[in-house]
Amino acid sequence: MKELTSMEKYDVIIIGSGLGGLSAGAILARKGKKVLILEKHYQIGGFATSFQRKEFKFDIALHQTGGINKTFYKDILQKCGIYDKLEFIRHKYLYEAINPDSELKVKNGNAEDLKKQLIKQFPKEKLGIYLWFFLTRKIGREFYWWDKTAASNKIFFAIFLCFAPFLIPLLMVSHKISLQKILNFCAKNKKLQSALMQLGGYYGNSVDIACQIPFIGNYGYYFDGGYYIKNGGQNVAVALKGVIEKNGGQALNNSEVKKILVKNETVIGVETKKQSYYGKKIIASASPFIIYEQLLKDWNGSKRELEKINKMKIGTTLSQVYIGLNVGIEKINRKFKNSYLVFINNLKDDFYKDLILAFHSNIDKSAAPEEKATLCVTFLDNYERWDLPKKEYKKKKDEELKKIFELLQKHLSDLEKYIEVVEFGTPKTMERYTGNPKGAVYGFSQKIGQAGFDRFKNKSPLKNLYFASAWTFPCGGFEGAIRAGYKVAKKI
Repeated sequence: MKELTSMEKYDVIIIGSGLGGLSAGAILARKGKKVLILEKHYQIGGFATSFQRKEFKFDIALHQTGGINKTFYKDILQKCGIYDKLEFIRHKYLYEAINPDSELKVKNGNAEDLKKQLIKQFPKEKLGIYLWFFLTRKIGREFYWWDKTAASNKIFFAIFLCFAPFLIPLLMVSHKISLQKILNFCAKNKKLQSALMQLGGYYGNSVDIACQIPFIGNYGYYFDGGYYIKNGGQNVAVALKGVIEKNGGQALNNSEVKKILVKNETVIGVETKKQSYYGKKIIASASPFIIYEQLLKDWNGSKRELEKINKMKIGTTLSQVYIGLNVGIEKINRKFKNSYLVFINNLKDDFYKDLILAFHSNIDKSAAPEEKATLCVTFLDNYERWDLPKKEYKKKKDEELKKIFELLQKHLSDLEKYIEVVEFGTPKTMERYTGNPKGAVYGFSQKIGQAGFDRFKNKSPLKNLYFASAWTFPCGGFEGAIRAGYKVAKKI
């Protein structure tokens, strides 16, 4: 290691370029801090990236983000300096759901429309349906007021906290109550419960262990709408990087951090293969497993921290099939001509019960050439299914692709003959490119005991080391990671 005096010096060094780290970096750079981002891969963004195959552009993970205008999310994007740099596409329908015996086509940001459709299908559950939407709106609004007050001065927020049990009672207990209990309270019909949790894959837990936190996300989708960001999730990462560089910071690709430097229980900098950097504050926009197992393996407190996180349940992982078609989707099924997100539910398969179809090129014309189309097939997966030797892994991918195409035959007949390009990203793929153990999309599971105020904390026991990613408070996903970055920037 170089002598401390010869190291390059920064106010803030950020390990990894996920949205948590990038958003923290953008806010701090705008406040005059000298910021450095160090990313091990050739492009920034983590799950907020895209890739090109021939004439087709695929979004790695983004399907939609909710509540841009009726939640505090918009305020955070403005504080990052990127709200006006992004174009939010508000598609006509929030989603379409196809079940063996029923269908839903939900108007975007129109809770009343969904409510009416559900009451029509389940007339005996009318009261429970009203109660579900009431609770969704109530918890969503409480979360908004928490955000707004937390962003105000410290004295006002302290007063607010004194009265929080009366002002935001549902939010205060939302991380302690099982979502299954709420569903049972609102509706006894299992089909209705499934319909109410149609967006459950966005939160990544089975309802029996999940807490009420998904209500917060549902509020944004139901009462404001789902938005796709033009040119995909990569555009968010690029915009944040632009803000950092415009304000004197740097973002370096192919610069993997090998070690975090510690002196007297205080982090003082980092080492890459080529160079050392001094930082007054270090933000880890990466899995805490990587930080404590690899980058802080010489620190005597790492064993203690690893024991804690190894007891925590890791959240959902998923697989995605990225398909470029040589025809418009209407040539295969006219029904999907103007569709964006289509949930195919309750399929007759031992593993593939539910599939999400995302027709990105239907709403973002930059995804595919005219008269061609993209299709992304997404499903929750199990990492252990793919933990195989190389030859077996490849063979399994071919077998699983064939099975998926067969399951889609009813809705997209002869799909295979229209395919120009296809890529299959498994949990192993996600793990390789993001560094997240088991390819976890939302970090730690958002189950009771690990969600809300019980979420993995943003501050490390080591002085001047912070965490900002989908693994940390408040939650996972694009919005959750950006919120984590905002909270860490406020602390610093």
